[in-house]
Amino acid sequence: IAMSRSLGDTFKTDIEISGILDSDNFVFAVYACDNDIDGGYIEDRSCCWSDTFSIHIVQGPITQIIYPLPEEISTNEDQQIAMLVTDTAQGVDVSSIIFGVDGVDHVVDGVELIFRNDTLFFNPPAAEYFGDGIWVACSLKRALDNWGDPGAPLYWQFFVDLTSPVADNEIPPQNGVVIDLDAEILVDLWDVLREVDEATIEITINDTVTFVWGDPGMYYNPASEKFNFRPEEAGVAWINNDSVCVDLVAADIVPDYGPQNIMEPYHWCFFPSVTTCNYVPNPFTPNGDGVNDIVLFTYPYQALDRGIIKIFNLSNELVYESPMGAISWDGTVIDGGIGAPGLYLFMIIHEAETVCSGSILLLR
Repeated sequence: IAMSRSLGDTFKTDIEISGILDSDNFVFAVYACDNDIDGGYIEDRSCCWSDTFSIHIVQGPITQIIYPLPEEISTNEDQQIAMLVTDTAQGVDVSSIIFGVDGVDHVVDGVELIFRNDTLFFNPPAAEYFGDGIWVACSLKRALDNWGDPGAPLYWQFFVDLTSPVADNEIPPQNGVVIDLDAEILVDLWDVLREVDEATIEITINDTVTFVWGDPGMYYNPASEKFNFRPEEAGVAWINNDSVCVDLVAADIVPDYGPQNIMEPYHWCFFPSVTTCNYVPNPFTPNGDGVNDIVLFTYPYQALDRGIIKIFNLSNELVYESPMGAISWDGTVIDGGIGAPGLYLFMIIHEAETVCSGSILLLR
């Protein structure tokens, strides 16, 4: 095989020498001549063979990761680790193996670290061995063959995710009152470590009706991490003055190993209440006989307890103003006692807006 000058007095073969196997003895000698050509006669050169050299080819065990692969995701807190360690020529010296997991070195003991059929298994010693949200560093630090030849060290890491999605900031809020029987549901829904698998989103209303991903009215925006349920599209109308209780469930995206992390149902209730202007009885008789002594009002936004009732005489003078949230008038006036019989005007104010008005006849 011809050789060419590489640098200075260093020469290398012009082609790669192939076919050399682990455990082979590679024997070679070098034939070379000087460059002293007197008078242009090539026969003046001096040439010779070198001594014979013998090189033992050392490869050591060959390794290959089985699972988890680099950068993969596991939801198992006791994730097993496995890799191939093979040496077909000399065999693997099992006692030489040192395997590191998260900074702790292990040797083959038949319990935590097992070597069987050219495969190295690491079994975490207890449940909850791997913490949530950590990169687990793995390293095959040493593995020799039975001649003492080392294999190349191997390093990689995988990620452990034990956290399920989280929901918060629901609209309508917990125990909130809504005045729309088609009020939409809006919830912040996100996964702390990865992403929400929108195909797993389910919402159950009052423990009776469940809507799953793909049903009308189900929406999720991964960018804003918000879930939206539109009851009108789903063919649902909230029942007036009846509580609505919601359970929302979702899981994170499918990991490489282990099950998806499924959240506990996120539960809350709200109260739809839609009322119109009405007042009974009219006339009313506040004489203390227990019959028709007060007039009862209903009005928009009444469930929010912010309405104020104002009563005026026909001269447009204010004779009564209720506390916030009132729903009745018993005939008493600002000056004290029961107002004089006659016609009175009323207004109901909600947050500076007149939502109802009319007239009431007070009789004795």
